Amino acid sequence: RGNCGADGCSTVVFGKLAVHLNAHFDTVDISANNIYASRLGSSEFASHIGYHVSDSVKFLTDFPRQIDFLYLDSYDFEGHNPKPSQIHHLKELLASLDKLHDRSIIMVDDCGLHEMGKCKLVDQFLTQYYGWQLVEEGY
Repeated sequence: RGNCGADGCSTVVFGKLAVHLNAHFDTVDISANNIYASRLGSSEFASHIGYHVSDSVKFLTDFPRQIDFLYLDSYDFEGHNPKPSQIHHLKELLASLDKLHDRSIIMVDDCGLHEMGKCKLVDQFLTQYYGWQLVEEGY
């Protein structure tokens, strides 16, 4: 589809899946331009998608429903300075923790890179404190 080579590609992929499962998902980005591009690229699935311009941590804190699948990809990973993206994704996880359940799936973009990529702190927190299992790590 049109935008599946840049920002917004995951919305296209998850939009197709939502149609197949007759499900709904929400996508959030702090950039109105990114949401606009995402909306354009996934327009054929728009009835299954909620598009939101917001800070991801605030959005997840205020999210009113249970989360079955959480995909974290809101902060660019920099190999020379991995901590900021790792900390941001941990903040997103903490904001959504009370909405997760024992069958929730969490996927974090850019794992398997230097210092475990973006997923390092999310993985450490969930495995050490909640006994969750890392199923796959890669890039």
